[in-house]
Amino acid sequence: MMPFIWGGDITPFGISFFLILGFFFMFIVGGAAVKYLVEYWGSYFKNERVVIPFLVAGIGGVLLGRIAIPAAIFTWILSYMIDNEFYKS
Repeated sequence: MMPFIWGGDITPFGISFFLILGFFFMFIVGGAAVKYLVEYWGSYFKNERVVIPFLVAGIGGVLLGRIAIPAAIFTWILSYMIDNEFYKS
């Protein structure tokens, strides 16, 4: 008995499409999370405004996105308890 494959046969186009889609998602969402984390905690510890370009954060998001997304959510919740006057979103 053949296992169920959604949409028929798996083609190289379908595999590459979903790989590129995954990298694009991690570049955008993971990059936004890395940018938020670096800017928030960098400005908190350095006591001045820290800004990084999104291209650098996007590359970091591809590499560290699986860790950065939950850490950004935790930082967002924690930011209501910590007063960081140097980070203005």
